[in-house]
Amino acid sequence: MQLSNWAIVAAILSLLTPDIARADTDLFKERCAKCHARASLLAANLKGQTKDDKAAGLDAFLKTHHADDGQVRATIIAYLIGLSGK
Repeated sequence: MQLSNWAIVAAILSLLTPDIARADTDLFKERCAKCHARASLLAANLKGQTKDDKAAGLDAFLKTHHADDGQVRATIIAYLIGLSGK
């Protein structure tokens, strides 16, 4: 069985310490919260049937929406996918 990149990211995130999770929150606040104050609202409205669908759509969008750095994008995506709980 081959895991998608986003499944690997989700698995890694499940092992994160509270300090790293807090850093993800801080990155969202620094990069996104000026215009998108409620991360939970963004997470609840992610498009796609699966986490991989949501992550792929969000990645494509963020490439043109103030997140051209892949690592920043991956962190924000993982953070929002984690909040979505779906």
